[in-house]
Amino acid sequence: MKTPNLFTKIVTSIISSRISLFIVLALFIYFVIVPLLALIPNLSSWMPNDTTFIIGNNFLAVIAAFGAAVAAGIGLATYNYIKKLHRRHDAIEKSIAELEHKIDRLSKAK
Repeated sequence: MKTPNLFTKIVTSIISSRISLFIVLALFIYFVIVPLLALIPNLSSWMPNDTTFIIGNNFLAVIAAFGAAVAAGIGLATYNYIKKLHRRHDAIEKSIAELEHKIDRLSKAK
């Protein structure tokens, strides 16, 4: 079970790195902002060609889906971990209550 945890730690650190964010931001600017600017008649030469546009948008879609999957996986892992901590906490509270009850019985027996 350590391998998936190690994998998710590595992947999330790569996805949340500044370089990765810069690359995605640059792709967003190139494939969203530049085509919008290309609607202005004098700037139409800046428009990326169709093949580049399709490949780039597919890349962005795959990266977005991958990021969502990683986020969902980490969210589920966090939820399961917190649920496990709550179960441990409940067990500890139950043990403490039992110990207090035993202490009260022993103090009354004296």
